[in-house]
Amino acid sequence: MLRFPSRFTVPAALLLAFAVVLPAAADSKDDLDTALSAVREGDLDVALEAAARVPEGDPWRADALFCIAWVHAQRGDAEGATASYQSVVELRPRDARAWNNLGSALDDSGRLEEALAAYDRSLALDPAYAPAQNNRGVTLDKMGEGALAAEAFERAIEIDPGYAAPHNNLGAWYYEIGDRKAASRAWARAAALDPSYVSPLVNNAVLDFEGDRENVAEKRLANLVKAGRGTADVWFNLGVFAHKRGADAKALEYMEEADALRPRHAETLNNLGILYLAAGSTRRAERALRACLEIEPEMAKAWDNLGLVLFRAGRYDEAREVFEKEITLTPDAAFAHYNLGCALAADGRVDEAAQSFERATEIAPGHIEAMHNLAVLLNEKKSRDPARELALYQRIIDVDANYAPVHLSLGRFYQSEPMHRNLAKAFTHYEKFVQLGGGDVETVEDVLRTMKAIQARLRVGRN
Repeated sequence: MLRFPSRFTVPAALLLAFAVVLPAAADSKDDLDTALSAVREGDLDVALEAAARVPEGDPWRADALFCIAWVHAQRGDAEGATASYQSVVELRPRDARAWNNLGSALDDSGRLEEALAAYDRSLALDPAYAPAQNNRGVTLDKMGEGALAAEAFERAIEIDPGYAAPHNNLGAWYYEIGDRKAASRAWARAAALDPSYVSPLVNNAVLDFEGDRENVAEKRLANLVKAGRGTADVWFNLGVFAHKRGADAKALEYMEEADALRPRHAETLNNLGILYLAAGSTRRAERALRACLEIEPEMAKAWDNLGLVLFRAGRYDEAREVFEKEITLTPDAAFAHYNLGCALAADGRVDEAAQSFERATEIAPGHIEAMHNLAVLLNEKKSRDPARELALYQRIIDVDANYAPVHLSLGRFYQSEPMHRNLAKAFTHYEKFVQLGGGDVETVEDVLRTMKAIQARLRVGRN
């Protein structure tokens, strides 16, 4: 069971600033200037090398560490950024911007409580520092404190009404509580305040797509690409949109662009796994999903997708282990128990598979696939209960009378079950199965031959 995200997580806008201190030795200043020039030019290796040459005890050391920390953050090395920013605040304990950036690095490391403490320290030093309020809101939202996060965004806007990021993030809060109009207005304000800010434009494109304005949504993002503003989020959502309209080849192309611009992004890797699987490349799908789970080991849907990849590859025992891991994360997810049942059944562990299918139907009484597979397994057991099988089939019909596999099973049931043999009913269900087009060509041809034989028997009054 594959699920594809309908929207992306709105990123925080983090303000990274280099503070200025008193001049020192010319060599150190030259190294720092080289590092900052390299940052502006995007040459992170040169920036890191030059900044590292500024020695400990030098008056420019804190600025160099600031630069080193920023490079680590750009590379996705949250731990390296955290360590460097901690060194900065040790040298400059009253630098509000350094405390803010330390909070951002801690947030990226998953150390959310420590991140909040760093933001609070930043705001204690400079209560009018809007970026710390904004980033504090982002961390609160990650902690499930949405209402408090919204208050932080609103406070950041009060401090600096022209600061676009908190408007964007407040829009995300409105989106989460279902107020699409307020979200759209907030994102429009963010875009108006900072025309170079891509996130609010992407967010409104998502709203367009969800509001059945797919063409408008894709044009918004395509125009950003044409204008040279194709960020990772732009390509990511273009991939989502393409997948939603069934263009998986294009979706894969777009998602690979997103991955190139933003490596080691869990949602992108999860989606790449889905798309590689759809393209028939199980090895690439497995690599992408395992990389995703290295980053976010608690992402249940990635475990689900990895299990499906392993199942498709015939590695049923491995698939079982993966689905069991998924169930530890989401014990009440019916689809996880269903998928585990499929892996167990394929591995010949019929009794355990039946238990998994039964558990899926307990969680989701309308799960027709689980009900059908359970009935099929019960049919294969030595100690059969035909009445229970028939009851399961009837439950499926009550939920979805057009579920083709159940008509095939009912046809076989009424044709072969001695206590319930009824060729007329078998013929009716076979006929329904064929009408629904629920099987491959070989199965349909076999059913048609069976129907012909049944019809001949019914003509001469034989059941």
